[in-house]
Amino acid sequence: AGRRRFRVYDPVMSDLGAYVIAAGGTGGHIIPGIALANEIRAQRPGAEIVFVGTAQGLESKIVTAAGFPLELVDASGFVGKSLTKQLQSLGRLPKGFFEARALLKKHRARAVVGVGGYVTVPVLLAARSLGIPTLIHESNARPGVANRFLNRFATRTAVGLAAANQHLRRAGVVTGTPVRRE
Repeated sequence: AGRRRFRVYDPVMSDLGAYVIAAGGTGGHIIPGIALANEIRAQRPGAEIVFVGTAQGLESKIVTAAGFPLELVDASGFVGKSLTKQLQSLGRLPKGFFEARALLKKHRARAVVGVGGYVTVPVLLAARSLGIPTLIHESNARPGVANRFLNRFATRTAVGLAAANQHLRRAGVVTGTPVRRE
């Protein structure tokens, strides 16, 4: 009684639900996410793939133009902002977290990948709270604030460059950065 039960995932099963990719803000986060989504689709043609982003970033244009569905959560940037904006950003985190939890349940998320940007924080924390496996990918040699924070909570971490591991609490697997076939 009172024990938390986690779902059991079988990666071979195709009907478990969606792969969820959290990416936002800039093309540097979104484009690798789309490349990853295209590779998932190539390996598993029937897989459901859903992106999660915000209304403020480029994702509303780039993701939908690439042919993937986009769900939105409330989140805003923190780094380089005034103290007032930082406090507002922290105040939005609980709402974004609960919106993300609802989306992950709605799509029966089987795994969640964060490829950077402030939107990844509420989405990956929500996935963690639901026992859904998570992966963060950092393309840069110096990880961003969101990925440095999420590194301690993610199931796995992947990095584009080995140098990124010098800045992470738990080293990631060096995979390179996902790029588009073209």
